[in-house]
Amino acid sequence: MTHLAYAPTYELPIERGHARATIDFSYPFGNGGTITTLNAGANCTNQQYRVSDGLENVRTSTTSGGSGSFVVTLTHYRYSLFGHCVIYKARVSGALSVSY
Repeated sequence: MTHLAYAPTYELPIERGHARATIDFSYPFGNGGTITTLNAGANCTNQQYRVSDGLENVRTSTTSGGSGSFVVTLTHYRYSLFGHCVIYKARVSGALSVSY
């Protein structure tokens, strides 16, 4: 298990039905996040990790001071090229919970 020690700076658009939210991961991480290896990807097969953390200062255009959490599975899709594993895409799927 690895604890999250950084906050990547990118936005993740989330769409569910007619609702849409954007999360800026440069700020709201809590302090208890973890990354756990689910599948290390032996013989250059796909890797999977469980990523979880709390969110702080969640806000919308009309609210602020909210909180939340997420639990996702991060999959690295890989193939072998000249004896080296190459990640050619990644996918994240899971759950996000927020309250204001």
